[in-house]
Order: sequence, then structure tokens, then C-alpha cells
Amino acid sequence: MTMKFSIALPSGQVPVFALAGMMLACTLLSPLARAEQAAAGIEPFTGAEVAYSSTGREVRTHSVPVDRISRVDGFMQPRTAREVRGRLSSITWRHPRGVTSEAVFMHLRSQLRGEPWYECQSRDCGPSTYWAHRQFEVADLYGGDGTQFYVAVPRATAAGPVLTMLYVVQRGTREVLAHVAEIVMEQTEAATAAPDRMAHTLLETGVVRLPMVFTADGEADGDIGPLLEGLGQAASGLSAALELWLVVHLRDRGRGGEATLAASRDRAERLAARVAEAVPDRTVAGYGVGALIPGVLGDEDAVVQIVVQQPAD
Repeated sequence: MTMKFSIALPSGQVPVFALAGMMLACTLLSPLARAEQAAAGIEPFTGAEVAYSSTGREVRTHSVPVDRISRVDGFMQPRTAREVRGRLSSITWRHPRGVTSEAVFMHLRSQLRGEPWYECQSRDCGPSTYWAHRQFEVADLYGGDGTQFYVAVPRATAAGPVLTMLYVVQRGTREVLAHVAEIVMEQTEAATAAPDRMAHTLLETGVVRLPMVFTADGEADGDIGPLLEGLGQAASGLSAALELWLVVHLRDRGRGGEATLAASRDRAERLAARVAEAVPDRTVAGYGVGALIPGVLGDEDAVVQIVVQQPAD
């Protein structure tokens, strides 16, 4: 088993303040704005300009293609789709001539570190007309079938677990358009206490939020057996390269910012050590961010976010 702790960060590892800063950029917005903002934390390709954007206000069920688009029962549709409930927002970037759809896709794709639900390119994605007119309802996304790229990836943000759909295509005008559609997914938090449900949630969304009580000396209070069992089940369903990050959020109860940050780091280290024993051959990283991201804490004094993460390059 491999353990990483936030107190002494090795060279090349993501610093705790970088993690907090990435999530804090979303959290400083109002809760509704966080839910509506698409592509939060994703850096657009050089020279990109916003062509369209939309913000989601209603929670509803969305269909996410996770298989090739083909003719089924006389209609063009994905062979398999997954239903996701949440708020949908989107943004479309336009790029000048001379940029390839592959270059734009690779730049954006590299920032989506979750385990993909489905990924395709070129004609394996089916006809571009489906994506432009049926899936995303943005007519300008119609382009050459051989220039398409698509991926659906769950990722963790300060607004909660998000399902990101990225579609890139080159139009007949030689312009490249990149469309990011994001669904802030509903969480059934109470159900995550059961090991099988927690494992299912983690595998489906890539993140689990768990309120937790810690003792005065920084140990998790009470029986964490269900937590360890659930993580063991989830780990068996993940590819070997993926890491488990345990991010501890701690309310500042008069300690002061530095002391609260240090206390959350200590708790993250202790909890990561226990988790690493339960999931051998899996990298477990503990991070403490104190009260830097109050939107995650809600009404709780302490919250642990368990995040499935690809290792840094």
C-alpha cells in the first residue's frame, strides 16, 4: 500500500493549497451560481472565445451517452445511455482556424482526472448531427464526423459531484468548437453510510461527502468499519492507477485559521493511515483544508470528502 500525507508533500504532488484554491474558486460564488457555472476549474485552450453558455436552474433527469451512436429502432441514438439527475449547465468555446480539434480536446481532456464513463473519437462517435441537434442542441456543433472527440467523466468540485461531457469538433469553416456540458449531480448523502451504497456512489460519481466526528486527539470517533468496508468494495472496482484522496474540512471553532488548517491536516493523516491498511496496493492521500471551503461543511463541524483521483503526471 502507498500513503501520501499533506504535512510533508513530496516533489510533484498537488499541494494542499492548490487543492483548496481549485475548489475555493467555485465556493466563493453563491450556492446557486456554483451549481450553474459550467467548466469550473477547467482552463480553456489558448485563444478560445465563449460562443454560447447556459445555466441550469431546474433539477431534472438527463441522458448521458456511454456507447456508440447508431441506428436503434429506426432512430439515431446511443446504444447505451445512463440517466443522471441534477442541474445542467454548459459552455461552448470557439477557436480560430489553424487549431486542430485533437489539440483542443487533449488540452481539455487532460484536466478531467476522473475515470471516464465513455470516450470516443472520429467516426466511432457516430454522426455529428446527433451531438449537435439531439444531445446538446447547439446547431453550430455540427462538423466533420472524422474530427469528433467525446468523453463523459465524473469529477469532484466544490459544488458537489459533477458529470462532465466534453465534445470537440471541427466545422466546415475550419473553426473548432469545444462544448462542455456539466450536470451537478444529486447526492443521497444519508445512504452513503451503508458500505455497498457508499461504494456505489463513489464508483458512480467519483466523490462521497461524509460528516464525521473526531476525538480531541484527532482520531475518527466511533466505528469506521462501514467506511473501510465501503472503500474496500469501491477500490476493487477501480483501475489500479487511480488514487483515493481523503480531504478533511474542519470548522474553525475559535482556533484561528492556521491552527484549524493544522488540525485538519492531522486528522487527514490519521484517517488516511487507517484507510491505507484497508485498501492495500492503492495510493491513499490525506489532505486537510481547514475551513477554507465553508460551502462543503454546511452545518457540520467536520466533513470528509473521499475523491477518486488520477495521479499527477
